[in-house]
Amino acid sequence: MDSAYTICCEWDEEAEVWHVASSNVPGLMLDAPTIGAMTSMLQDAIPRALDARGIQHEPVTPFELIPGSQHMSVPYHA
Repeated sequence: MDSAYTICCEWDEEAEVWHVASSNVPGLMLDAPTIGAMTSMLQDAIPRALDARGIQHEPVTPFELIPGSQHMSVPYHA
């Protein structure tokens, strides 16, 4: 299955956190100290953001996390 949502993150040097720079999830704003923490947090944050806007989604919402500074893709499918 292809990822339904793409989340691009950037490292904020000053704040020392990764933050969602862009995504196709309406209203998604999040930051985390590591990419691993960001991945874990997104598992809950994406469905909550979609629910808040009345957007239907799968029970486990697939996404692709793209860390901007590392130019690598980290797909997540439960």
